[in-house]
Amino acid sequence: MIVTALDMYNAVLDNLNKDNTGTVYPEEFEVLINQAQLEYIVNKYDSVQITQKRIDDLREIMILDETILNTGLPIPGQELFSLPYSATGFVVTPKNPSGTNHGYMFMLRASFKINYVNNICGYTGVSELLKAKVMTSDRRDEITRDPFNKPKDERLYYQITGDAMIFFTGTQSYGVSADIDYVRYPRDIQIVNANVDCELAIHCRKEIVDIAVRKKIEQIESIRYKTNVMEQRNSIT
Repeated sequence: MIVTALDMYNAVLDNLNKDNTGTVYPEEFEVLINQAQLEYIVNKYDSVQITQKRIDDLREIMILDETILNTGLPIPGQELFSLPYSATGFVVTPKNPSGTNHGYMFMLRASFKINYVNNICGYTGVSELLKAKVMTSDRRDEITRDPFNKPKDERLYYQITGDAMIFFTGTQSYGVSADIDYVRYPRDIQIVNANVDCELAIHCRKEIVDIAVRKKIEQIESIRYKTNVMEQRNSIT
């Protein structure tokens, strides 16, 4: 059974030896296995909500009901909902006070509370959580013109840009807070300077190893492989 990071390393070596493709040093393994881990997550993301199997695949890195307050202005279109994002390190959020969250990777769901202003139904105050749809750039102009799809207090939209969400009400009402479910980045697997195991479920680790082996074999079979190896050796010396 593949459990630890060292198990994963040995499994990669075993599979490569079967094909007589040589060895992989620990430093190279870390790069390779973490590339494979991200590829695995990306491949699973599209179907993560469809079956229980897919939910189980990514359950360790799914963050549910993270609350994000508007830190922008209380004006439609000028709200600021910053995603729990970090390109370089750990992010501490209310759902992850220990700092084990590596930051936002993929959105699963977004709902918002709005403060009603001149609502046509006479609603006042702050709403309950309201589901929001994804606004895509290629349809934004079409949606804002379509009376059956354009944003309104009962039909909210959001769009992700950089490390924040843009919010669309189409009215004078503005966003107060967001509640999101998302997939975060996993911890890097390490065996060189520390022993950091894969945090995905044990049943996922064999698939990640298989991806790593495939990627290595593709590298070896590439015409550029020997040139790359020589360039790496020269850079070290």
